Amino acid sequence: MTDGSLTLIMPVRDGARYITEALDSVAAQDEPPARVIVVDDGSTDDSGSVAARHPLRPEVLVIPPGGIGAARNRALVETTSEYVAFLDSDDLWSPDHCSVLTEPLRRDPGLAMVFGHAAQFASPDLSTEERETVHVPEGTMPALISGAMVARRTVFEQIGVFETDLRVAEFISWTLRATDAGLRYAVLPEVVLHRRLHLSNIGRHRGDDRRLDYVRAIRASLHRRRAGPA
Repeated sequence: MTDGSLTLIMPVRDGARYITEALDSVAAQDEPPARVIVVDDGSTDDSGSVAARHPLRPEVLVIPPGGIGAARNRALVETTSEYVAFLDSDDLWSPDHCSVLTEPLRRDPGLAMVFGHAAQFASPDLSTEERETVHVPEGTMPALISGAMVARRTVFEQIGVFETDLRVAEFISWTLRATDAGLRYAVLPEVVLHRRLHLSNIGRHRGDDRRLDYVRAIRASLHRRRAGPA
């Protein structure tokens, strides 16, 4: 059964530096999530305790390091709400993220998930020299990424949870599985996510992993499409 509300799932590993700001952006929602679950994925810093002290009082689950897919999956086991949203511990939601993205789902039962646009910003704690190494794209972009999405929880029941053997492409693989299954989604023009660019972004350090994982996800999608309906 579902309770008609929204659950936020926030995975974190060694994210104590930014997680308070991320949770602040959740607390500032015009329609805040009914439940906030932070999954500490084997942090070596005090990410979990920092999150637990936040005024939101999120539920904090501590697990051995298994990657972002495993962290999200652990929280999904606990989730009974109608809708599910995700936010990385270094990014920020716009204040109307939840209301903007859930409204089309309430209006159209045939929609499985709704995305918005994202803007990117250089983290204010970067030095002048560090900022020169970080490229910040101008404007906004359609964002088929986890932090800019609200999905029905039943989608995970239908197509499964995130793959844990993909280090950086678990979300695009999940999205391809959803679209290959014929599930509908919408992309709205509103900016719902602000992506923080800093020296520890996963894309800066796992470029080879990302390319390999993307190739694997796309090949699997092509195989499913060629195979046709089960």
